[in-house]
Order: sequence, then structure tokens, then C-alpha cells
Amino acid sequence: MSSVPTYPEVTALKRFIKANNCSAKVLDAPYTIHEFLTPLQLRIGTIDVTIHVQDEYNDLSIGNPLLTIMLCLQELEEIEDSTDYLNWLNFQGIKISTEPLRSYYQNMVTIMPSIRANFTNNTITAFIPGLDYQLNSNSIYYLREKLIT
Repeated sequence: MSSVPTYPEVTALKRFIKANNCSAKVLDAPYTIHEFLTPLQLRIGTIDVTIHVQDEYNDLSIGNPLLTIMLCLQELEEIEDSTDYLNWLNFQGIKISTEPLRSYYQNMVTIMPSIRANFTNNTITAFIPGLDYQLNSNSIYYLREKLIT
């Protein structure tokens, strides 16, 4: 009899999604602001915002709603962690600044306080450790392999 692994990070992500009535969906091409970024509509509570995520591991094609929301939260973390627009571009690996990218970043910085209010201690988290994400191990491997709702 095999046991299904449990990850506290996945449990916390599921709890956050349920408590804040979160959802995310991929948007059509007209919303694209850069070839490396995929636009998604993220809802956290009463906040609806367009998030542009870098889907370098093709996670959006898996169709796991938890994974999709986690990617959005990861983008919010990167915006939070950036010191300014140019630093955020560097995080994204984008070499050339454009007006749509700058406008997106400025808009996100403006709405971050209202988004932050939905998180414990006003600290935005994607719940899944960055190292797990990069190494495709533990909790992220679990999310990539399982369609969890």
C-alpha cells in the first residue's frame, strides 16, 4: 500500500486559496506585454489583477489550478522582492525596457498593499520554496505530477 506524500506547503497554499476565494486563468494574446511573459487574471478575494508570469517550465499547460495560482503568487513575490523596475526586469531576464512593462510594474507596485493585506503578517508568499521550484523537487514536483483541487 503506497502512501500519498503530504507537504505542508501545499496544504498552506490550498488553505490560502480557499480562505481568499482565489482563482487564476490564462488570458488571450492581446494581453501579452512581452514574449517571455504569459498574462493571467488572478483573483484574490475582491481583487482582480492581471499578472504576467514567466512560465519557463511550461507549468501552465499542466492545468493544475493550484500550480497556476502559485505561479501568480511567485510573480507577486518577485515584484515585492525587487528594489525597482530595472531590478525586476533583471529578475525576469528581460534585457530591453518597454512602456507596457514599465506600466505593468508601476501598476503592480501601486496595488501591492491591497494584495499584501490578504496574507499573514502582510507578507506575500507563493508557499512553495524557490529551491523546490528550481530543482523540481518535493512540493512542486507533487503539484506538477498531480491534478489537485
